[in-house]
Amino acid sequence: MSIITQAIATADREVRYLSTGELDAINLFFEDGPQRLRIVSILNSSVGDIVEKVASGFGNAAQSPRATAIITPFKRPACAIKLGLFG
Repeated sequence: MSIITQAIATADREVRYLSTGELDAINLFFEDGPQRLRIVSILNSSVGDIVEKVASGFGNAAQSPRATAIITPFKRPACAIKLGLFG
């Protein structure tokens, strides 16, 4: 739940207007929006590299009896393929 939804839901449940602190938190949320969008954009453009680096750390996990991930022949976690990160 976003800070906005949470603040409004709490105030509504308590049948009151938003407090100054809640309004300040919402204002800060909007002011920080561009920074959050930049971070998301960077992560989104790097998702392939990030997943590839993490997947390469699995090594021979498929042969391990304690493995918690299924590794494809290309050594990429099956969960990443299911999410559509790899073709």
